[in-house]
Amino acid sequence: MRTFLNKPWANHIGEHNCVPESTYLADTIEELVEIVKTTEKKNSTVKPIGSGHSWSAVGYSAGRMVLPNNLTGRKDLEIDVLLPNVKTENLIRVKSGTTIREINKILDSVGKAFPRLGGFDGQTIVGACQTSTHGSVIGSGPLYEMILSYDLVGAEGKKYRIEKTNGITDVAKFQAKHPGFVLIQDDKYYHSISVGIGCLGIVESVILEVVPAFYLKEERYLSDWLQVKKDLIKKDVFRQNFHYEIMINPHPRSDKNHTCLVTTRNPYTLIGNETLEDQRRNVLVELLSKLSNSGNPAGLFNLLKSQSDEIIDLILKSLVDKAYINKSHKVFHIGEANYIPSYSAEIAFDMTDNYYIFCIDQMLEMIEKNRKEQKLYHSAPIALRFVRAADAFLSPMYGRDTCMAEIILAKGTKGAKKIYTSIEKGMYPYRSRMHWGQYNYLNSARVAEMYPALQEWKSVSKVLNATGVFNNPFSNSVGLSNP
Repeated sequence: MRTFLNKPWANHIGEHNCVPESTYLADTIEELVEIVKTTEKKNSTVKPIGSGHSWSAVGYSAGRMVLPNNLTGRKDLEIDVLLPNVKTENLIRVKSGTTIREINKILDSVGKAFPRLGGFDGQTIVGACQTSTHGSVIGSGPLYEMILSYDLVGAEGKKYRIEKTNGITDVAKFQAKHPGFVLIQDDKYYHSISVGIGCLGIVESVILEVVPAFYLKEERYLSDWLQVKKDLIKKDVFRQNFHYEIMINPHPRSDKNHTCLVTTRNPYTLIGNETLEDQRRNVLVELLSKLSNSGNPAGLFNLLKSQSDEIIDLILKSLVDKAYINKSHKVFHIGEANYIPSYSAEIAFDMTDNYYIFCIDQMLEMIEKNRKEQKLYHSAPIALRFVRAADAFLSPMYGRDTCMAEIILAKGTKGAKKIYTSIEKGMYPYRSRMHWGQYNYLNSARVAEMYPALQEWKSVSKVLNATGVFNNPFSNSVGLSNP
């Protein structure tokens, strides 16, 4: 284990900075135990961090910090402690600091794949899941549902394995082999730790359920919001597509409609000797992304902000692509666009009875009002993604099928914070929930209002964070600290 004193830390865009009193690069679960125990003796706190790919202050630490760099790679599945009826051919165990990109390489080498992913692969697998990161597959929930088992260190340095009530581990065999662990197979604990936001312990490793490798065919075509709404109400787009998402120009055209780019992804079977060696996304899009990444991406919008609607329309038109076919993990990853410096906030809307469509209409009206009255212009499209209801108590998708609306702005966009505060607060009356890892202005009262099962989560926090060692400024501000 390596230890650094007063080592500065910042998130991926440098918006949130801190200087933890100590920063650790741990290699083993026993080292994590030592870190927690010594932190408690010092009456301090410790924050496990992932890749720092967040826009909120969720990774900020006022005490100590554990970086993921050394907790990487594949780990022995230990089939001998699993129940005999567990099918292990699609299980893989990895350390918590392993990035999705690294796991993709491991899986690809053995003919396996994640069943679904978000658009970026640079996050650590546990870091991504802890904030309920998701894809846009309405038939599936957020990424954490792929995790069947967690090994972690809780308060007082106690080691736990946590699974659902019908977990995959044989209790007697596990306890005989690992007497120092507490095995908890309880839905309440699983649904708490799965979206624990780093407040319920330090996860050392997880067991993931994956699938045989597969190919995807991605198609992108232009539409408009009036037509897209009809398609959404009809619901055929969900029944006919594995993955369905929308990018919408937040600023209306002269006809009061909004240009949309629709993306569908569906499983694809290679035909005969078909090869995908030359398969690439739209080359122009990748080039523009690289150029934007090399300078100030918001510069053009700030200079020509009154033409933002036209510029965003041009961007959407440039993204049209008749067919991009490749291995699933390459299609899920959106490419160079990931590396354009940007801000992001994401709002979860209830899909019950198409309520989310009404909410999005309200949001678009608010954006237009802000444009006219406050000269607030957006510099990127809004992305709409769709996720099945989740059981994790603090998941934005908890208890309801959800439309996630991501408000993206190029870094440096004038009035960005005003845009975000206005939209978030304006959407509070519409049963909205904010993504934990993206820009949000939540407080304890709002969190209590948004999450009906919050007390269930807190009852688990009283055990796993009994000493308050995993408290941090973010958890304090949103009412998740214990006590």
